[in-house]
Amino acid sequence: MATYDTALAAAGYILRLTVTEGTPNVGANTSPITWSLVIIKGSGTGKFTGYTVSWNVNIGGITDSGTLAGYNFASYSTLTLGSGSGTITHNPDGTKTISVSGTFHESDPAPELGDATASGSLALTNIPRGPKTEHNGAWAQSTLQVEHNGAWVQGLVFAEFNGAWVQAA
Repeated sequence: MATYDTALAAAGYILRLTVTEGTPNVGANTSPITWSLVIIKGSGTGKFTGYTVSWNVNIGGITDSGTLAGYNFASYSTLTLGSGSGTITHNPDGTKTISVSGTFHESDPAPELGDATASGSLALTNIPRGPKTEHNGAWAQSTLQVEHNGAWVQGLVFAEFNGAWVQAA
C-alpha cells in the first residue's frame, strides 16, 4: 500500500490518495489495483460548503471522477471522495512503474479547503517472465528446449514468486 498526502489550504486538512497492489497474475502479466481518495480533518474547525466539489484520479491510466454536493466536517473527520479498482498491464519484462494522482476542486468562489492534487509514482511488483533471447538489439520472448529421452522438447520454466513456485510466462 502506498499513500500520497498533500496539505489543503485550510489548516489541518489533508487530501490523501491511497493505492494498493493486489497479488499479481503471472500468466496474464498484470496486477490488480485498488485506490481511494479521501479528505482528512486532522485538526482545525469543521469546514462546511453547500457548493459542489469535484474530484478525479488517474492511476497508471485508470481514470475516474465524480462530484459531491458539498461537505460538512462538523459531522465527520474523514470524507471519502471516491474509490475504485482496475488492472494494470506490466511491461513485457514484467516490470512496471505507474504515475498516480488524485485531484480535489471546489466550485465555491470563496473555497473553504482550496484545490489540491496528491500525486507520485509507484513501482509495482516485478513479475517473473520466461526465457528471453536478444534479437536485433531487443529482448524477445523465446522457448526453452531441453533434451528428454534423446529428443529435444520444449521445457517449462518456473520461478519463485512471493514464496511459491509459479510457471514463468
